[in-house]
Amino acid sequence: SLPYHPPPGSCLPSIPPSSWFMSPFHTTFLLPSIPPSSPSSSSDLEVLYGGTDLVNHAVDQAVVHDAKLSSASFVMVMVMVFLLSNFSISATIISLLAIGGSFPWAFLAYRLPLGFESLGIMNVVSLFVIIGIGVDDVFVYLNTFKQTKELQGLDTFHKRLTHTIMLAGKATFYTSITTAVAFFANAISMIPAIQQFGVFMGLVVISCFVSVSLFMPLYLHIWHYWLSAVENTLLSLCCHCCRRKEAGLSVRMSVVIQGNDGSHDPDHCSKDSDLDSGTDDDTDDVADDV
Repeated sequence: SLPYHPPPGSCLPSIPPSSWFMSPFHTTFLLPSIPPSSPSSSSDLEVLYGGTDLVNHAVDQAVVHDAKLSSASFVMVMVMVFLLSNFSISATIISLLAIGGSFPWAFLAYRLPLGFESLGIMNVVSLFVIIGIGVDDVFVYLNTFKQTKELQGLDTFHKRLTHTIMLAGKATFYTSITTAVAFFANAISMIPAIQQFGVFMGLVVISCFVSVSLFMPLYLHIWHYWLSAVENTLLSLCCHCCRRKEAGLSVRMSVVIQGNDGSHDPDHCSKDSDLDSGTDDDTDDVADDV
């Protein structure tokens, strides 16, 4: 059960953790004999190797590699959520929790009621798919809530939140159900890997819908009464620092470049953290006139 380490001065490589539970023959002799990067083949001799343990070892390495890629894509998506939510840290965190929270419930339903004992290798793809689906659902809630400020008759927060739950919840329900049914259709496949992938992916989509539907209304309520003031304060401090740097840069430019007015108005930075942003007063007046 312990990793193999070659004796001092030996040219054999150490056995990776994914091979700890292989037989001593595989860990001490066979795996070190296989070059890690290129096959031991030439123009005159072709070397083929196989076996359950070696295949499992190659699959483990592929899964670890794909998991690293999914982690990188997940980080990039979270950065985009941070930017598109007007630099809202709380919206980014709630997106992470809502999407990540869909996997435990999906695996629980996959394992206990349905009786599947293993996850197929194709289920790794679910990491990539659910990131896009979950972020779409989160943005539906955020954008719907922002648009309620411009609708007539929604003059209180509770009316806006109720309208958001009804409209965004209905939209995400229809899209999630149709996507889940498309994945569940693979359950009739005779190929075990495709069957397991279809069932698990359908469960993940439904679990993601439930998770987002539970997290987002609660988050919008907390954001409106507590988090908005904190985010507005932090954004105001950042804008103040930017204005000071821009003002100092303008002064230096005006000193270096004689006769050129390098001053400018740096007060273009918005102070809203803006899940609740609306149009300015002039735009509202024009809209009322129309």
